[in-house]
Amino acid sequence: MSKPNPELSAKVRNLNHQLSPKRHWWLIFGGLLFILVTGTFVWFYFHGHTQEAPGKQTNIQPILYYSIEKIESTQQPFLQKQIETYASARNSQAKPSKPNLADIVLKPSDSTATTDAVQSSQPTIAPLVSGTILKIEPTSGITIEFNNQLKKNSKDDLIALLKPTYDKPADTWTYLALGDVIPARDVYTVSKRSGYTYPFLKIADRTKQADLTVSNLETTVADGQANGEGAGMMVFTAPEKALEGLVSAGIDGVNLANNHSTNGGAAKSAVMLDNLAARSIGSFGVGKTSSASRAWTTTVKGIKITHLGYDSVPGMIDASPTSAGAKRIALKPWGTLSADDITAIQADIKTAKQSADVVIPWFHWGTEYTHDANDEQRRLAQACVDAGADVVIGTHPHWTQGFEWYKDHLIAYSLGNFVFDQNWSEETKRSVALELTFTGSKVTGAQLLPANIESAVQPRFLTSNEALYKQILTDISAHSWWK
Repeated sequence: MSKPNPELSAKVRNLNHQLSPKRHWWLIFGGLLFILVTGTFVWFYFHGHTQEAPGKQTNIQPILYYSIEKIESTQQPFLQKQIETYASARNSQAKPSKPNLADIVLKPSDSTATTDAVQSSQPTIAPLVSGTILKIEPTSGITIEFNNQLKKNSKDDLIALLKPTYDKPADTWTYLALGDVIPARDVYTVSKRSGYTYPFLKIADRTKQADLTVSNLETTVADGQANGEGAGMMVFTAPEKALEGLVSAGIDGVNLANNHSTNGGAAKSAVMLDNLAARSIGSFGVGKTSSASRAWTTTVKGIKITHLGYDSVPGMIDASPTSAGAKRIALKPWGTLSADDITAIQADIKTAKQSADVVIPWFHWGTEYTHDANDEQRRLAQACVDAGADVVIGTHPHWTQGFEWYKDHLIAYSLGNFVFDQNWSEETKRSVALELTFTGSKVTGAQLLPANIESAVQPRFLTSNEALYKQILTDISAHSWWK
């Protein structure tokens, strides 16, 4: 999936502000319209006035609208050049030559265009239908309009030609996976002083953009706890107000299957589940009892997604028939992966897959402070894909680990710390978010978003021209498996 071009979008939005409203010329495509009765040609020319020229009865009806953000990346440089040329001429108050808008996005052709041609990366997309006007709106984007006299089947033909390229499929959605989040310890100390949204300030605008954003939450978040502070504290607890940060970042769901989410005890863990639900934050990996579901199912654009969570690190409270907790699995380096655990997890995935379109298991696993996923992580992740998992996501090692492309499915072994307080090393301040694009239930795009923790507790997404951005991706690549 192509990503929006913010610079290009900003130029289009700002174009209108660069010009005097009285000299606001509309970009025009002059199309030849054959009139069956008279056989004459009519040129359509739009300018900065809101009234139509005397005698014109065009009765334009807008049919389609596409913003520049939805233009394919292969078209954006071509479009940008045309916009810059036109804006430059208008800024100099020199009357530009009438732009041939067919050259901006649509190139007329003598041959009949096909859907394959529309989907190609060439600027030539489709022949224009007579009576069609393509406009660039400086404040909004591109509009395609039709003359009322155009035959309906011609309108339908043009819509069909444009749709594969410019109309984002209705069932396309994005999923953003974030690493370890602790609103406890030093993060709690800073939050008491600066506010509970402070740790998320630098990333919230980006994390809210995804249709579904999920992280690993490693703290019991409920009132009435000791909330110990300091780097040596290993009991992670925080007050209910700490959830304000997750809400501000647009986090929709959290994995609780880890060694710290139940540090406050079974009773407070059950309260935390209610606190999350009250803020419409889904949770998985921990249930109120051993018989309660530990899965979380949600729906995005008609696609049902089920999350499963599993912890392999000691520290998690086991659920009982009457108290909250999780079920821990043994895994290297904290134990030995058993065939029984593999079978049980595969059964969970198969059961979830019977009613869900997408199943995503999260695992808290692996050896701390290394980029290398171990053999048992890989064995279990591959078994999950074999059972029907669509993506497998891992956390815990405090460093980023490699990715694997296994049977056309993506496995992320560790996303690293995200909102954390391990400022004593560079590696523990580094993170990567995984943004997936789904079309329906199929992953059709993936992007890694490197981040770095700054100001003690604030992650910031890095830009591609920063050396650390490239270093994080290099570390991941060097420890990944692609086949």
